Amino acid sequence: MSVYVRWQSVPLDEAVPRLRANDPTLTHLHIKRKGIGDEGAVRLADALGGNTALEGLYLALNNIGDEGASRLADCLRHSTALKILMLHGNTIGDEGAGMLADALRGNTALNVLNLELNQIGDKGTRRFTDALQGNTVLVSLKLHDGVHQSLPRQLGDIIHRNCRLKRDAVKQRKMVFAWCATMDGNLPLEIIEKVVRQSAWDVRLSPRELHLFLNAEERLTLTT
Repeated sequence: MSVYVRWQSVPLDEAVPRLRANDPTLTHLHIKRKGIGDEGAVRLADALGGNTALEGLYLALNNIGDEGASRLADCLRHSTALKILMLHGNTIGDEGAGMLADALRGNTALNVLNLELNQIGDKGTRRFTDALQGNTVLVSLKLHDGVHQSLPRQLGDIIHRNCRLKRDAVKQRKMVFAWCATMDGNLPLEIIEKVVRQSAWDVRLSPRELHLFLNAEERLTLTT
């Protein structure tokens, strides 16, 4: 999956009040190798309670353990915005991994979770295999060291299934867009061509194009 993300490196003490305020300009927070530990992760989790703006959280190499992971898992249970969570290079064990896994049972937003280079064993891995049976949105999961250990077959099959579902959903959305465009004179042909040309993972539309698309899609929904 190729996705361009513009991460913002913001100190913890600045990030917390901005998250509490649901700052719409803070969409991808990058705090790496700052030693925030469980205490910092808990502060971030508390601040994320009502946040609907943050889509990416990068917390690699911060000495975050099971307590911090558990509190972040609580956020995932209710979050409809967070799509990327990077927790590699911390000290999360099977307990914290299990809490994160359980949080994904009902999560409909998170696409990417990186837990490489933590302290997750077979028990934590099995929790993911069990919890993700009904999850259809997680398309990238990294555990262990990412080099010498790949995902167990059953867990890998789940991720591959979700990737296929994601591609099919994007393809279907493109087809709906193209159909709407041919039925609506307000949608220029060049927008249709632009969407059809784009990669299935990377549909980039301008605000005006997106507005036209959503209006057309809404009209289609109301008339079918």
